Amino acid sequence: MQGSPCTWHGAETGVEVPAGATVVRFRVPQGRFVHNRKVTSKDREKLGRELTRQSLGLKRKLKEGDAAGILVDIPAKLQRLFKAKGQDPIEAWLEVRLTDIS
Repeated sequence: MQGSPCTWHGAETGVEVPAGATVVRFRVPQGRFVHNRKVTSKDREKLGRELTRQSLGLKRKLKEGDAAGILVDIPAKLQRLFKAKGQDPIEAWLEVRLTDIS
């Protein structure tokens, strides 16, 4: 995720990760706390299966031209945000999902 304050993915957080730490808690600019956990090999395998499932579902909807199915997947608040920014919700959502999956 671009701009994500993740200590293990090189984002600028100002948080020093203690050697050997598996969980780090820090405050983001919005004032909330974020907990990051370093992944394990089992996490990677689970994530790989989940991303494959998601990408196949997205591919199927695109192939079938299922715009309604794609719209159902987009949270209503996010659809409103896309529209307020003058973006097509489906195109913006596909960009977000493909970025998440890749």
